[in-house]
Amino acid sequence: MLNQLLNPIYQGIGFFLAWMDSWAGNYLLVLLIFAVLVEIAMLPLGIKQQKNSIKQASLRPKEMAIRKKYAGRTDAVTQQKMQTEIQELYRQENFNQFAGCLPTLIQLPIILILYQVVIYPLEYVVQLAPSTIEGLKNMFASSLAGAQTGSIKLVSLVTDAYGKFGIDYFAQRGLGAAEMADLEAHITQFPDFNVLGINLGETPGLRWEILLLVPILTGVLSFLSMRLTRKFTYQPAVAGDKQAGCSNWVMDITMPLFSVWIAFKVPAAIGIYWMFKSVIGTLKQFIIHKAMPLPVVTDEDVKKAERELKGKGGTPTPAERDLEAKPDGYRRHHEEDDDDEPYPTFVGAKGGRYDDTPGERPADEPTEAEKEQNILKDRLENAPVKDDGKENTEEKKDN
Repeated sequence: MLNQLLNPIYQGIGFFLAWMDSWAGNYLLVLLIFAVLVEIAMLPLGIKQQKNSIKQASLRPKEMAIRKKYAGRTDAVTQQKMQTEIQELYRQENFNQFAGCLPTLIQLPIILILYQVVIYPLEYVVQLAPSTIEGLKNMFASSLAGAQTGSIKLVSLVTDAYGKFGIDYFAQRGLGAAEMADLEAHITQFPDFNVLGINLGETPGLRWEILLLVPILTGVLSFLSMRLTRKFTYQPAVAGDKQAGCSNWVMDITMPLFSVWIAFKVPAAIGIYWMFKSVIGTLKQFIIHKAMPLPVVTDEDVKKAERELKGKGGTPTPAERDLEAKPDGYRRHHEEDDDDEPYPTFVGAKGGRYDDTPGERPADEPTEAEKEQNILKDRLENAPVKDDGKENTEEKKDN
Protein backbone atom coordinates (compact mmCIF):
# COMPACT_ATOMS: atom_id res chain seq x y z
CA MET A 1 0.00 0.00 0.00
CA LEU A 2 2.78 2.42 0.94
CA ASN A 3 4.74 1.63 -2.24
CA GLN A 4 1.66 2.39 -4.31
CA LEU A 5 1.32 5.80 -2.65
CA LEU A 6 5.02 6.58 -3.16
CA ASN A 7 5.19 5.11 -6.66
CA PRO A 8 4.91 8.54 -8.40
CA ILE A 9 7.90 9.74 -6.35
CA TYR A 10 9.84 6.59 -7.23
CA GLN A 11 9.05 7.08 -10.90
CA GLY A 12 10.08 10.74 -10.86
CA ILE A 13 13.43 10.07 -9.18
CA GLY A 14 14.01 7.09 -11.47
CA PHE A 15 13.38 9.21 -14.56
CA PHE A 16 15.89 11.77 -13.27
CA LEU A 17 18.51 9.06 -12.66
CA ALA A 18 17.92 7.69 -16.17
CA TRP A 19 18.41 11.17 -17.64
CA MET A 20 21.71 11.59 -15.75
CA ASP A 21 22.85 8.10 -16.76
CA SER A 22 22.20 8.90 -20.43
CA TRP A 23 25.02 11.47 -20.44
CA ALA A 24 27.15 10.29 -17.49
CA GLY A 25 27.53 6.80 -18.94
CA ASN A 26 28.19 5.12 -15.59
CA TYR A 27 25.76 4.45 -12.77
CA LEU A 28 28.46 4.97 -10.13
CA LEU A 29 28.95 8.53 -11.33
CA VAL A 30 25.18 8.95 -11.32
CA LEU A 31 25.07 7.92 -7.65
CA LEU A 32 27.83 10.40 -6.82
CA ILE A 33 26.05 13.27 -8.57
CA PHE A 34 22.76 12.29 -7.00
CA ALA A 35 24.31 12.20 -3.50
CA VAL A 36 25.64 15.73 -4.07
CA LEU A 37 22.24 16.98 -5.28
CA VAL A 38 20.45 15.44 -2.29
CA GLU A 39 22.81 17.16 0.16
CA ILE A 40 22.29 20.46 -1.66
CA ALA A 41 18.52 19.96 -1.40
CA MET A 42 18.93 19.30 2.33
CA LEU A 43 21.08 22.42 2.80
CA PRO A 44 18.21 24.67 4.06
CA LEU A 45 17.45 22.13 6.78
CA GLY A 46 21.14 21.97 7.67
CA ILE A 47 21.26 25.77 8.00
CA LYS A 48 18.16 25.73 10.18
CA GLN A 49 19.72 23.07 12.38
CA GLN A 50 22.92 25.15 12.70
CA LYS A 51 20.91 28.23 13.71
CA ASN A 52 19.23 26.14 16.39
CA SER A 53 22.65 24.98 17.60
CA ILE A 54 23.92 28.57 17.75
CA LYS A 55 20.90 29.56 19.82
CA GLN A 56 21.45 26.68 22.23
CA ALA A 57 25.16 27.44 22.51
CA SER A 58 24.37 31.07 23.38
CA LEU A 59 22.21 29.83 26.26
CA ARG A 60 24.92 27.56 27.61
CA PRO A 61 26.34 30.06 30.17
CA LYS A 62 22.91 30.49 31.78
CA GLU A 63 22.32 26.75 31.68
CA MET A 64 25.70 26.10 33.31
CA ALA A 65 24.94 28.70 35.99
CA ILE A 66 21.73 26.84 36.84
CA ARG A 67 23.59 23.52 36.95
CA LYS A 68 26.29 24.98 39.24
CA LYS A 69 23.56 26.25 41.52
CA TYR A 70 22.58 22.63 42.19
CA ALA A 71 26.07 21.11 41.95
CA GLY A 72 26.71 18.22 44.33
CA ARG A 73 23.01 17.54 44.96
CA THR A 74 21.95 14.38 43.16
CA ASP A 75 18.59 13.63 44.79
CA ALA A 76 15.63 13.26 42.44
CA VAL A 77 13.76 16.31 43.76
CA THR A 78 16.73 18.64 43.24
CA GLN A 79 17.47 17.24 39.79
CA GLN A 80 13.84 17.70 38.78
CA LYS A 81 13.93 21.29 40.04
CA MET A 82 17.10 21.94 38.05
CA GLN A 83 15.56 20.54 34.86
CA THR A 84 12.45 22.66 35.43
CA GLU A 85 14.56 25.82 35.65
CA ILE A 86 16.45 24.89 32.47
CA GLN A 87 13.19 24.28 30.59
CA GLU A 88 11.87 27.60 31.86
CA LEU A 89 15.02 29.28 30.54
CA TYR A 90 14.41 27.71 27.13
CA ARG A 91 10.80 28.89 27.19
CA GLN A 92 11.75 32.47 28.08
CA GLU A 93 14.34 32.55 25.29
CA ASN A 94 11.89 31.01 22.74
CA PHE A 95 14.22 28.07 22.15
CA ASN A 96 12.91 24.68 21.05
CA GLN A 97 15.47 22.01 21.87
CA PHE A 98 13.71 19.51 19.57
CA ALA A 99 13.81 21.73 16.49
CA GLY A 100 17.27 20.38 15.62
CA CYS A 101 15.82 16.86 15.29
CA LEU A 102 13.67 17.81 12.28
CA PRO A 103 16.41 17.56 9.62
CA THR A 104 17.41 14.13 10.93
CA LEU A 105 13.81 12.90 10.93
CA ILE A 106 13.25 14.15 7.38
CA GLN A 107 16.41 12.48 6.07
CA LEU A 108 15.21 9.00 7.08
CA PRO A 109 12.27 8.76 4.63
CA ILE A 110 14.44 10.33 1.91
CA ILE A 111 17.06 7.61 2.37
CA LEU A 112 14.36 4.91 2.26
CA ILE A 113 12.94 6.35 -0.97
CA LEU A 114 16.38 6.54 -2.57
CA TYR A 115 17.12 2.99 -1.48
CA GLN A 116 13.92 1.80 -3.14
CA VAL A 117 14.80 3.53 -6.43
CA VAL A 118 18.43 2.40 -6.46
CA ILE A 119 17.66 -1.22 -5.64
CA TYR A 120 14.88 -1.47 -8.27
CA PRO A 121 16.49 0.16 -11.33
CA LEU A 122 14.55 -1.89 -13.91
CA GLU A 123 11.23 -0.71 -12.47
CA TYR A 124 12.03 2.96 -11.84
CA VAL A 125 15.12 3.87 -13.90
CA VAL A 126 14.77 1.73 -17.03
CA GLN A 127 10.97 1.46 -16.52
CA LEU A 128 10.54 -1.93 -18.15
CA ALA A 129 7.06 -3.44 -18.26
CA PRO A 130 6.26 -5.67 -15.26
CA SER A 131 5.77 -8.67 -17.57
CA THR A 132 9.24 -8.19 -19.07
CA ILE A 133 10.84 -8.01 -15.63
CA GLU A 134 8.99 -11.11 -14.52
CA GLY A 135 10.09 -13.02 -17.65
CA LEU A 136 13.74 -12.07 -17.06
CA LYS A 137 13.53 -13.14 -13.41
CA ASN A 138 12.21 -16.55 -14.44
CA MET A 139 15.00 -16.85 -17.01
CA PHE A 140 17.72 -16.21 -14.39
CA ALA A 141 15.91 -17.80 -11.44
CA SER A 142 18.83 -20.07 -10.54
CA SER A 143 21.28 -17.15 -10.39
CA LEU A 144 18.86 -15.04 -8.34
CA ALA A 145 18.08 -17.75 -5.76
CA GLY A 146 18.20 -16.30 -2.26
CA ALA A 147 19.03 -12.78 -3.44
CA GLN A 148 16.93 -10.09 -1.76
CA THR A 149 18.25 -7.24 -3.84
CA GLY A 150 15.29 -6.12 -5.92
CA SER A 151 16.22 -6.03 -9.60
CA ILE A 152 19.68 -4.54 -9.29
CA LYS A 153 21.41 -7.92 -9.59
CA LEU A 154 19.18 -8.82 -12.53
CA VAL A 155 20.55 -5.78 -14.37
CA SER A 156 24.05 -7.24 -14.20
CA LEU A 157 22.91 -10.68 -15.34
CA VAL A 158 20.97 -9.30 -18.31
CA THR A 159 23.74 -6.93 -19.46
CA ASP A 160 26.38 -9.67 -19.17
CA ALA A 161 24.26 -12.06 -21.26
CA TYR A 162 23.48 -9.34 -23.80
CA GLY A 163 27.18 -8.49 -24.14
CA LYS A 164 28.15 -12.13 -24.71
CA PHE A 165 25.30 -13.53 -26.79
CA GLY A 166 23.28 -10.60 -28.14
CA ILE A 167 19.54 -9.91 -28.02
CA ASP A 168 18.56 -13.23 -29.63
CA TYR A 169 19.75 -15.05 -26.52
CA PHE A 170 16.63 -13.96 -24.63
CA ALA A 171 14.27 -15.12 -27.35
CA GLN A 172 15.95 -18.49 -27.40
CA ARG A 173 15.46 -18.74 -23.63
CA GLY A 174 11.69 -18.35 -24.03
CA LEU A 175 11.04 -14.60 -23.61
CA GLY A 176 7.75 -13.64 -25.32
CA ALA A 177 7.48 -11.40 -28.36
CA ALA A 178 6.00 -8.43 -26.48
CA GLU A 179 8.64 -8.75 -23.78
CA MET A 180 11.37 -9.05 -26.41
CA ALA A 181 10.24 -5.82 -28.05
CA ASP A 182 10.19 -4.04 -24.68
CA LEU A 183 13.64 -5.37 -23.77
CA GLU A 184 15.15 -4.45 -27.15
CA ALA A 185 13.80 -0.89 -26.82
CA HIS A 186 15.32 -0.40 -23.35
CA ILE A 187 18.43 -2.60 -23.27
CA THR A 188 20.72 0.33 -24.06
CA GLN A 189 19.27 2.25 -21.09
CA PHE A 190 20.32 -0.35 -18.54
CA PRO A 191 22.60 1.11 -15.84
CA ASP A 192 26.25 0.12 -16.08
CA PHE A 193 27.51 -1.20 -12.74
CA ASN A 194 30.92 -2.25 -14.04
CA VAL A 195 33.82 -0.10 -12.84
CA LEU A 196 37.37 -1.17 -13.72
CA GLY A 197 36.07 -4.67 -14.35
CA ILE A 198 34.28 -4.86 -10.98
CA ASN A 199 30.53 -5.49 -11.03
CA LEU A 200 29.04 -3.22 -8.36
CA GLY A 201 25.66 -4.88 -8.87
CA GLU A 202 26.96 -7.93 -7.01
CA THR A 203 26.44 -8.35 -3.28
CA PRO A 204 29.68 -8.46 -1.24
CA GLY A 205 30.30 -11.79 0.45
CA LEU A 206 32.50 -12.95 3.27
CA ARG A 207 34.95 -14.46 0.81
CA TRP A 208 38.11 -12.47 0.14
CA GLU A 209 37.52 -10.33 -2.94
CA ILE A 210 37.71 -6.70 -3.94
CA LEU A 211 34.00 -6.16 -3.10
CA LEU A 212 34.77 -7.02 0.52
CA LEU A 213 36.35 -3.57 0.79
CA VAL A 214 32.98 -1.90 0.22
CA PRO A 215 31.41 -2.86 3.61
CA ILE A 216 34.70 -2.18 5.40
CA LEU A 217 35.11 1.29 3.88
CA THR A 218 31.42 1.99 4.47
CA GLY A 219 31.85 1.35 8.20
CA VAL A 220 35.11 3.33 8.46
CA LEU A 221 33.70 6.36 6.65
CA SER A 222 30.48 6.20 8.67
CA PHE A 223 32.51 6.23 11.91
CA LEU A 224 34.71 9.13 10.81
CA SER A 225 31.68 11.06 9.56
CA MET A 226 29.91 10.79 12.92
CA ARG A 227 33.01 11.81 14.87
CA LEU A 228 33.82 14.78 12.66
CA THR A 229 30.21 15.95 12.42
CA ARG A 230 30.00 16.00 16.21
CA LYS A 231 32.99 18.36 16.30
CA PHE A 232 31.22 20.75 13.93
CA THR A 233 27.91 20.80 15.81
CA TYR A 234 26.88 21.88 19.30
CA GLN A 235 26.94 19.15 21.93
CA PRO A 236 24.60 19.93 24.83
CA ALA A 237 26.15 17.33 27.15
CA VAL A 238 27.41 18.74 30.43
CA ALA A 239 31.17 18.66 30.91
CA GLY A 240 32.12 15.62 32.92
CA ASP A 241 28.87 13.82 32.13
CA LYS A 242 30.19 10.28 31.77
CA GLN A 243 26.78 8.92 30.80
CA ALA A 244 26.52 11.30 27.84
CA GLY A 245 30.06 10.47 26.76
CA CYS A 246 29.29 6.76 26.94
CA SER A 247 26.13 7.29 24.89
CA ASN A 248 28.10 9.08 22.18
CA TRP A 249 30.59 6.27 21.98
CA VAL A 250 27.78 3.70 21.74
CA MET A 251 26.34 5.61 18.77
CA ASP A 252 29.80 5.92 17.21
CA ILE A 253 30.21 2.15 17.31
CA THR A 254 26.72 0.79 16.69
CA MET A 255 25.82 2.97 13.70
CA PRO A 256 28.97 2.14 11.68
CA LEU A 257 28.49 -1.55 12.50
CA PHE A 258 24.90 -1.27 11.30
CA SER A 259 26.08 0.29 8.03
CA VAL A 260 28.58 -2.57 7.61
CA TRP A 261 25.82 -5.12 8.12
CA ILE A 262 23.60 -3.38 5.55
CA ALA A 263 26.48 -3.15 3.06
CA PHE A 264 26.92 -6.93 3.27
CA LYS A 265 23.21 -7.50 2.52
CA VAL A 266 22.77 -5.21 -0.51
CA PRO A 267 24.63 -4.73 -3.81
CA ALA A 268 27.95 -2.93 -3.62
CA ALA A 269 26.47 0.11 -5.41
CA ILE A 270 24.30 0.82 -2.34
CA GLY A 271 27.33 0.67 -0.04
CA ILE A 272 29.22 3.05 -2.31
CA TYR A 273 26.26 5.45 -2.28
CA TRP A 274 26.37 5.31 1.53
CA MET A 275 30.09 6.19 1.40
CA PHE A 276 29.36 9.12 -0.91
CA LYS A 277 26.67 10.36 1.45
CA SER A 278 28.96 10.13 4.51
CA VAL A 279 31.78 12.10 2.88
CA ILE A 280 29.58 14.75 1.24
CA GLY A 281 27.41 15.15 4.36
CA THR A 282 30.50 15.74 6.52
CA LEU A 283 31.89 18.25 4.03
CA LYS A 284 28.56 20.08 3.99
CA GLN A 285 28.50 20.29 7.78
CA PHE A 286 32.07 21.60 7.80
CA ILE A 287 31.16 24.39 5.34
CA ILE A 288 28.10 25.35 7.40
CA HIS A 289 30.24 25.36 10.56
CA LYS A 290 32.76 27.72 8.95
CA ALA A 291 30.06 30.02 7.56
CA MET A 292 28.01 30.00 10.79
CA PRO A 293 30.44 29.28 13.66
CA LEU A 294 29.15 28.46 17.11
CA PRO A 295 29.73 31.07 19.82
CA VAL A 296 32.63 30.34 22.16
CA VAL A 297 31.60 30.15 25.81
CA THR A 298 34.21 31.46 28.26
CA ASP A 299 34.48 31.23 32.03
CA GLU A 300 33.65 34.92 32.25
CA ASP A 301 30.37 34.27 30.42
CA VAL A 302 29.46 31.62 32.97
CA LYS A 303 30.43 33.90 35.91
CA LYS A 304 28.35 36.71 34.43
CA ALA A 305 25.39 34.35 34.11
CA GLU A 306 25.88 33.30 37.74
CA ARG A 307 25.77 36.92 38.88
CA GLU A 308 22.61 37.54 36.86
CA LEU A 309 21.05 34.42 38.33
CA LYS A 310 21.71 35.75 41.84
CA GLY A 311 20.26 39.14 40.91
CA LYS A 312 23.57 41.01 41.22
CA GLY A 313 23.77 42.10 37.62
CA GLY A 314 26.32 41.07 35.04
CA THR A 315 29.14 43.49 36.01
CA PRO A 316 31.52 42.32 38.79
CA THR A 317 32.50 44.67 41.61
CA PRO A 318 36.20 45.55 42.14
CA ALA A 319 36.32 43.15 45.09
CA GLU A 320 34.81 40.38 42.96
CA ARG A 321 37.32 41.02 40.18
CA ASP A 322 40.13 40.77 42.72
CA LEU A 323 38.74 37.52 44.08
CA GLU A 324 38.22 36.05 40.62
CA ALA A 325 41.92 36.63 40.00
CA LYS A 326 42.88 34.28 42.86
CA PRO A 327 45.48 31.68 41.79
CA ASP A 328 45.55 27.91 42.11
CA GLY A 329 42.25 27.34 40.34
CA TYR A 330 40.05 28.68 43.16
CA ARG A 331 36.84 30.42 42.28
CA ARG A 332 34.78 32.93 44.26
CA HIS A 333 31.74 31.67 46.10
CA HIS A 334 29.18 33.55 48.20
CA GLU A 335 26.51 32.00 50.28
CA GLU A 336 23.12 32.73 48.72
CA ASP A 337 21.58 33.62 52.05
CA ASP A 338 24.51 35.71 53.34
CA ASP A 339 25.40 38.29 50.68
CA ASP A 340 26.79 40.63 53.37
CA GLU A 341 29.45 38.16 54.42
CA PRO A 342 32.55 40.34 55.13
CA TYR A 343 35.07 37.79 53.89
CA PRO A 344 34.33 35.60 50.88
CA THR A 345 34.98 31.91 51.15
CA PHE A 346 36.63 29.84 48.48
CA VAL A 347 35.69 26.57 46.90
CA GLY A 348 38.29 24.24 45.45
CA ALA A 349 38.03 22.05 42.37
CA LYS A 350 36.14 19.38 44.33
CA GLY A 351 33.68 21.85 45.79
CA GLY A 352 35.01 21.81 49.37
CA ARG A 353 35.82 24.96 51.33
CA TYR A 354 39.47 25.65 51.95
CA ASP A 355 39.24 24.90 55.66
CA ASP A 356 37.46 21.60 54.91
CA THR A 357 39.86 20.55 52.18
CA PRO A 358 43.40 19.93 53.49
CA GLY A 359 46.11 21.07 51.14
CA GLU A 360 43.78 23.20 49.00
CA ARG A 361 43.80 26.43 51.09
CA PRO A 362 45.05 29.49 49.15
CA ALA A 363 48.61 30.33 50.17
CA ASP A 364 47.78 33.92 51.14
CA GLU A 365 44.98 32.94 53.56
CA PRO A 366 45.86 32.50 57.32
CA THR A 367 45.11 29.27 59.11
CA GLU A 368 42.46 29.10 61.84
CA ALA A 369 45.18 29.09 64.54
CA GLU A 370 46.82 32.17 63.00
CA LYS A 371 43.45 33.92 62.90
CA GLU A 372 42.92 33.27 66.64
CA GLN A 373 46.43 34.53 67.46
CA ASN A 374 45.85 37.69 65.41
CA ILE A 375 42.54 38.35 67.17
CA LEU A 376 44.17 37.88 70.62
CA LYS A 377 47.04 40.16 69.64
CA ASP A 378 44.63 42.88 68.47
CA ARG A 379 42.75 42.69 71.76
CA LEU A 380 45.93 43.06 73.81
CA GLU A 381 47.24 45.99 71.80
CA ASN A 382 43.94 47.87 71.86
CA ALA A 383 43.00 47.13 75.48
CA PRO A 384 42.41 50.34 77.62
CA VAL A 385 44.99 51.21 80.31
CA LYS A 386 43.66 50.63 83.82
CA ASP A 387 43.38 53.85 85.96
CA ASP A 388 44.51 52.95 89.53
CA GLY A 389 44.08 56.54 90.90
CA LYS A 390 47.81 57.10 91.69
CA GLU A 391 48.20 59.89 89.17
CA ASN A 392 45.35 61.91 90.69
CA THR A 393 46.78 61.55 94.24
CA GLU A 394 50.14 62.92 93.15
CA GLU A 395 48.48 65.86 91.47
CA LYS A 396 46.59 66.70 94.67
CA LYS A 397 49.85 66.64 96.67
CA ASP A 398 51.50 69.02 94.24
CA ASN A 399 48.63 71.41 94.63
